[in-house]
Amino acid sequence: MSGQIVARATAMDTPPDVKRVLVIDDDPTILELIRHALGRIDRYEVVTAVNGADGLQSYFDAHPDCVIVDIGMPVMDGFQFVRAIRGHSVSANTPIIVLSALTDDAHQATGALSGVDEYVAKPFKVSVLCAALERALQVTPEERERRIQDLAEGGR
Repeated sequence: MSGQIVARATAMDTPPDVKRVLVIDDDPTILELIRHALGRIDRYEVVTAVNGADGLQSYFDAHPDCVIVDIGMPVMDGFQFVRAIRGHSVSANTPIIVLSALTDDAHQATGALSGVDEYVAKPFKVSVLCAALERALQVTPEERERRIQDLAEGGR
């Protein structure tokens, strides 16, 4: 692996009422901020990775309940990561939140069509990210599939 995985755990380590969140960002300050903020909430365990390729490995090692991913990263960008996760039967229905400074309509549309559940702009407030995390965790696989289908057909 070319990056550093800051924390790693296995699916059996997490109590059933605690949600494991994989955070992927090439900015160590962002990783630490989110790890610290979510770590203070007893409902979350945080696993981190520094790029999409390391994030993919961490995903299959840690089996997270949700992923928060940046778009602009080296090695494998966030959209490549999202497509890889959505294209695999084991991970296709994992909630995904994009956390990015790339917030123009084209990037948000690409995220939506890729199956992203939430799109949070950087700089961000922790409360906004936490609210997005709660919403993403509540999306059912059927709702996610219906939303992607509606977007692909040109609906909103």
